[in-house]
Amino acid sequence: MKTITTALTIVAFSLVTFSQAQQTKNKSQIDTTKQMNLLDEQTKVLGQTFDLMGAGAENPVGDATNYLELIENMDMSDEMKQALTEQYEIIDLGNDPTKKEELKIKINKMLGEVKTEDAKN
Repeated sequence: MKTITTALTIVAFSLVTFSQAQQTKNKSQIDTTKQMNLLDEQTKVLGQTFDLMGAGAENPVGDATNYLELIENMDMSDEMKQALTEQYEIIDLGNDPTKKEELKIKINKMLGEVKTEDAKN
């Protein structure tokens, strides 16, 4: 009986130690690489697609190599350009796991502006 109790104690201790080791391993393996910004990639692909289709000077993407350049080249109001730029920055921050706190601040600021604007109406 003493042998069974000792064996069960060893197994339980091993399981606890193994689970703690796994938790420590998972915490140290947090991914800190920035993900690809899909808006930039879409801009590149669309530019290449229109070039392949022979759009030439009428290419709506123009010579833009990223989304911010595309926004600047578009014919729209400055307010709309600024809104799209802010949205792009939020998406870009969301792609970088090391900047989560900055992302929270920007989103809270935007929500505060919407609440203020909504209260005025």
